[in-house]
Amino acid sequence: MNLIETLNWRYATKRMIDRKVSQDDLNAILEAIRLTPTAYGLQPFKVVVTENKDLLHKIHEQVCPQIVIEQCSHLLIFKAFKKFSDDYVEGYLQEMKNSRNSTEEYLDIYRGKIKKVTQNPAIDMFQWTTKQAYIALGFAMVAAADLRIDATPIEGFNPKALNE
Repeated sequence: MNLIETLNWRYATKRMIDRKVSQDDLNAILEAIRLTPTAYGLQPFKVVVTENKDLLHKIHEQVCPQIVIEQCSHLLIFKAFKKFSDDYVEGYLQEMKNSRNSTEEYLDIYRGKIKKVTQNPAIDMFQWTTKQAYIALGFAMVAAADLRIDATPIEGFNPKALNE
């Protein structure tokens, strides 16, 4: 199937059917998220996956009263970082060094580029990380469509209640 056909298949799902997404398909969607091209490759967010029906009901009742939350097989919650530490960046750079055989000189230059953004007081870090999470959400939506899995991005929820 080509990409345009896949995107034409996708639509804003308003109701879910009682069909569980397989672990292999879920893993493929999560892998697409992992491979998302975020700024500097940092992926400054986490994805929490739940299929716990009691928790889904609680989220529906207290966070976001959209019926698809109770009907879905799995709920993927994208949690953008409000900030991240030098340790997070250093862990990423160490992984880059190990996987790409990057030199210390290259890592120092890359570290400097990252710090120009992450330590810039003019940049709202949470807004920046949220945009990175949205890029990953888009990749998740395309991956689900490619697998012919209904998916719905949701906003309009109570973030404070969801954090609790």
